[in-house]
Amino acid sequence: CHLADHFFYKKDYPKALGLLANADPAASAEERARLAFLQAKIAHVQGQHDEAFARYLQAAKLDPRHRAAQFGLGQLYLQRNDLASAIKCFGDLIEAEGGDKDGSLVDARLLLGVLLVQRFCEPGDTELLQRGGSLLSALPASHLQDPTARLALAVYLETRDPRRAIDLYEAVLAERPALMQSSWQRMANLAALYLTVNRVEDAEATISAITDEAALMDPALAFL
Repeated sequence: CHLADHFFYKKDYPKALGLLANADPAASAEERARLAFLQAKIAHVQGQHDEAFARYLQAAKLDPRHRAAQFGLGQLYLQRNDLASAIKCFGDLIEAEGGDKDGSLVDARLLLGVLLVQRFCEPGDTELLQRGGSLLSALPASHLQDPTARLALAVYLETRDPRRAIDLYEAVLAERPALMQSSWQRMANLAALYLTVNRVEDAEATISAITDEAALMDPALAFL
């Protein structure tokens, strides 16, 4: 398994798979889980998502404590746009580790937090918003460089810490303007936050940017 892993990192996938094919069928469940996980990783990086999913699932069944296999399943649920299953997968993974007290599942917490805040929070669903926001708030600063995480945390902080929410929105606007400007709702939220902290000129400029973009998409809106 270690030698196959070596060839995986050297990107010699045929050699790695050849070694795995000759593995001892009488090996322990834990060892077979490691083999299935490596097969899953090879399939995953090669874009063979169905095969990767089956192997991640096999690894997780053989060894329910295999964190990386559970995380891989969650990633592929996302790739399939099966958001409910992704949320359950990441949530179960974190819960199984006692809330991830040692911080080793930070990527799972990031993805789960973003999903809960941005994709599964219907208006008024404060329980999901609170759960997702709490996960994101506890992330190390290094993981909040991710623009998607910043946007999700900004949504959570809009009514809790408007100035911090503004900082997050502005960071994304500066670094990834297309991502921020692709949503009128995000820009409108930023304008409303500016008004909350009495930054009237910034609010007016943001509203103007929204209407200019609207006019480009529909000239009938140019005089609104």
